[in-house]
Amino acid sequence: MPPPSEPRTEEPPPSKESEFDLVNQEIASIKKQIEEEERGIVGFSKRWGIVVAFVVSLIAIPRAVVDLRNLISSKPDTTLTKGSALGMAYDPSGRAIEFDFDLAVANSGTKADVISELDAKLVNLESPSSEFVPFTTTDFNCASQGAHVPIPFSVGNTLPTSLSCSITAKLADLSYEGLRHPGPRRLAVHLTSESHRIYPIDFCFSLTDETITGILNSKRREKRRFLFSNCD
Repeated sequence: MPPPSEPRTEEPPPSKESEFDLVNQEIASIKKQIEEEERGIVGFSKRWGIVVAFVVSLIAIPRAVVDLRNLISSKPDTTLTKGSALGMAYDPSGRAIEFDFDLAVANSGTKADVISELDAKLVNLESPSSEFVPFTTTDFNCASQGAHVPIPFSVGNTLPTSLSCSITAKLADLSYEGLRHPGPRRLAVHLTSESHRIYPIDFCFSLTDETITGILNSKRREKRRFLFSNCD
């Protein structure tokens, strides 16, 4: 007869409590791993990222304040420098008087300037009320390096802008008669910006009997040039 077989002992199935313990252990392991990473290189990077962002914000705030202050306080600083000569011509056919001169416009400010208007007037320094020849913006014709400069024009804070300008106006009867008398004259030129700031420049010269006779009594266009036309 075959030997009797040994009785089998079956292991009881795992309880729910043990399954929960395994899950809790796994969660604890994952949590520990995350905490170690936070304390390690990852945490270091995050902490330094916050520090760097804070420092950058500290730098950006005063710079923004400076930029705002510069925007508010920026303004042009335009100056005019005239050439040493003034040209004067008279055309009897149109009874028109013309002046031409050179001019340098510079801006050393922190903001570009815009010249929107030009005007001028010719006066007799011995009798200002007896002779007055006005010139308006439309009477001006300016060029820079041979190219026409339209009005208005911008004056940047870079290199000075060199202008060659001429102005022409027809003489009224009173102005014509006043021009026939010799004596000192002043051509007062004004450049006005968009902000209504006026930049003046003056040319002074003397009309002699010879000049008057040569220009006004001629039957064709005659021109004279006055050197060193300062008003000092």
